Amino acid sequence: MDRLFRNQIQEQTPPPEYKSQPLPSGSIQTAEFLGFLMYKIWHSKGNVLETEIHLDQNNNVCIPGTEAWFADFVYKARRILKISRIPFPVIFTAFLYIAQLRRIIPQHIGQGSEVRLLIASLMISHKQNIDHTYKNLAWANMTGVPLQDINMIELDFLKGLNWQTNVASAKYKQWIAIIDKLHKEYTYWRANSEIINL
Repeated sequence: MDRLFRNQIQEQTPPPEYKSQPLPSGSIQTAEFLGFLMYKIWHSKGNVLETEIHLDQNNNVCIPGTEAWFADFVYKARRILKISRIPFPVIFTAFLYIAQLRRIIPQHIGQGSEVRLLIASLMISHKQNIDHTYKNLAWANMTGVPLQDINMIELDFLKGLNWQTNVASAKYKQWIAIIDKLHKEYTYWRANSEIINL
């Protein structure tokens, strides 16, 4: 399990009943939203609406305290989504896996594991929900992470979930309602926060 969290920057679910207007897969806004989800699920200790919103030098959203990982995460998430063309139900299920892992590991995990968490969760969700999936070598090529590391983070993530990757329809619908709420929160937060250029 430790390999998954090293500080290195390198039942089928139904279609979602997503109420908010979904962002185009592979867009900068989608990648920012996924970074926001990662922050809320993996790192958040309080109400993110009470924090200021910052923009980094590339005009990407940067939540205070996330400077060490957010810009890299957004860049890599966008790249992975553009290359892989992963559908939103797979992405949403991947973040459900991250939320489940966070519940299993309640102690705070340091920054630096976000990209690996994203890769592992997307790989597993893709394999669980898509008939013709990418092989691990394809994931290595898409992400720039060596194949040996891809294999290790996948195994570590699965062990962390106790190999429980099936998502019941009712649980998935509940999760989509949470995603919808978080998307509205992100949209409101992005639109109504004071923007400060770093």
